[in-house]
Amino acid sequence: MTGSVLAAGVIWLGLLAAANDDYYLDSVSRWEHATRGGSGTVALVVVGMTLTSGLALACVVRGLLPKRLAFALPILLVFPAYLVAWWMAWFGLAAGH
Repeated sequence: MTGSVLAAGVIWLGLLAAANDDYYLDSVSRWEHATRGGSGTVALVVVGMTLTSGLALACVVRGLLPKRLAFALPILLVFPAYLVAWWMAWFGLAAGH
């Protein structure tokens, strides 16, 4: 369940990156706008999306494993880390220009 919710957040970030940025009259995606912000903005988005994807993948894999093979994954550490990484990616795509 947790992995599905986190994966949905990653998918939403991907859709946000592909969406048109309302700042421009022509069709410029939010990712294209972020790349115009310089290497710092691109790094913010890439690191944020990489961390959110990795944490979501770890939760999904753990959920698919049988109980005897499941590894420890403290949700009280995973969820705040995910939120910070998600916010980093969102900020770079939506507000960090």
